[in-house]
Amino acid sequence: MFRQTLVHPSDTDYQRIVWRPCPDGPIVHGRLLTVTYGQKPSPYLAKRSVKQLCIDEGARFPLAVLVLDESTYVDDALFGAYKQSQILEMRDQLNNLLKLGGFQLRKWASSHEELLTDVPISERLDLSSVSFQEDASIKALGLSWNPSNDSFSFSLKFCKPKEASKRSVLSIILRIFDPLGLIAPVVVSAKIFLQELWMRRLDWDTPLPTDLLEWWDTYYCGLQQLREISIPRWTTQGPEVLGLELHGFSDASSRAYAAVVYIRVITSMDQFDVILLICKTKVAPIKTVSIPRLELCAAALLARLVKFVQVALKLLSVPVYCWSDSKSILAWLRQHPSIWKTFVANRVSDIQTRLPFAKWGYVESKLNPADCASRGVEATTLRGKQLWWKGPPWLSQHSTSWPEHNPAMPAETIPERKSVQVLTVKRESLEWDLPTEISSWPRLL
Repeated sequence: MFRQTLVHPSDTDYQRIVWRPCPDGPIVHGRLLTVTYGQKPSPYLAKRSVKQLCIDEGARFPLAVLVLDESTYVDDALFGAYKQSQILEMRDQLNNLLKLGGFQLRKWASSHEELLTDVPISERLDLSSVSFQEDASIKALGLSWNPSNDSFSFSLKFCKPKEASKRSVLSIILRIFDPLGLIAPVVVSAKIFLQELWMRRLDWDTPLPTDLLEWWDTYYCGLQQLREISIPRWTTQGPEVLGLELHGFSDASSRAYAAVVYIRVITSMDQFDVILLICKTKVAPIKTVSIPRLELCAAALLARLVKFVQVALKLLSVPVYCWSDSKSILAWLRQHPSIWKTFVANRVSDIQTRLPFAKWGYVESKLNPADCASRGVEATTLRGKQLWWKGPPWLSQHSTSWPEHNPAMPAETIPERKSVQVLTVKRESLEWDLPTEISSWPRLL
């Protein structure tokens, strides 16, 4: 992509290369005529060139413009459709549009091999050179995607250091790339552990104390089990489904809080598919914060996450259900923000503004999947944790089996209520003594 994007002639001097072929030979001057790696403006110039191409020629290729605007990351394009004819049209338009700008698409891959039958072998991705255990996989936005079974997986490659220190621990944890939070219950444990390392004020290369080292050894060994996890990419959406719903769950513990979103696909009157979409976790502040307040922070995080999913997947008209195991949260959200203290009022207002039509309900703690991400789960058990992958059992059943949406809570037990101050002003009565001073009524008037 970079090598097909020309630099303005007046700027090529900034990419001058001076070279002497031999010690006695003349100096040869060269200039790079295209954007190159390592230059700060290079990514912008390349993307801006593609954007300008869409502006100039995009009217003839509307499907290609849609892909380039919404389904590309740097120089990778990921797109799909429900019908084979539609995706072939998208592919052809994308090829034709980019050829007008001198760009050629290569490394084609698909979950359906028949879509690549007319693509030259030289332009397909060579899966034989990339292996994930026994299956061929490729990188899709940082995740490992296996086209043969159309699933995501995690490829973790690192060597255990001879001596565990804060530096080596941080290096290993940062290699776990999980942008969607699909393995958040495992990652949050590492986040909490890192916070503990900082609170101990350990130097970067100081060996870990015995208690921390034991936990780290167990955690590190469990990370290898993440390679066994395979997550289907397709969320079973299609034109034949009867309906879609978004369900979000939030939870908090003393160490972290989390929000997780599922999509519930209604395929028939008595069949429902529940798929994990995204999760977000945050470590609790070092300064002690009450659990109800952390639960509210989790609910606010959930509101932002649901809004992100609605916009990203174009599901703005889909019903939204949010669930929490905190009755205080549900009581706060039922009322106007002005009656609560500032901390609560600000977050309640934010939630009500972002999700004005969401229905909030109560879920038991033991059936709350966000509980897995707020407390952490061992990597060895995450694969079989159905509560995490599919949500509570009742979510896969008819709505008549769902728990009560908003159980009542006595008003006097709701915390964080703003105290009401009443001021009364008493005004002394003033006697009008003027009539007593004047003897004539007409004169007084």
